[in-house]
Amino acid sequence: MKPVLLDTDVLSLYLRQGDAAIVDHCRRYIRQHGRLTLSILTYYEVVSGLRYRDARKQLDAFHRFVARNTVLPSRSTPPR
Repeated sequence: MKPVLLDTDVLSLYLRQGDAAIVDHCRRYIRQHGRLTLSILTYYEVVSGLRYRDARKQLDAFHRFVARNTVLPSRSTPPR
C-alpha cells in the first residue's frame, strides 16, 4: 500500500467509524505504515468544526489522535 494523505471527509468518516470499508482500510494502512498522515489544512478544518460546535470531548479525542499520527506542516516558502 502506497503512503497517502487523508482528506477531511475520509478522516471524519474514520474518526466517527462511519464507513466500515474506510475504517478497515485505515486499520490495514496503520498496520503497514504505523500511522496516518493528514495535512495542517485538514487538521485546521477538523479543529475549527469541533470548536464551532463546542465539542470539547471530541476536540480532546482529536488531539489525542493527532499525537499518535502525523500532521504535515504547510510550507513557508514555495517549492522551487
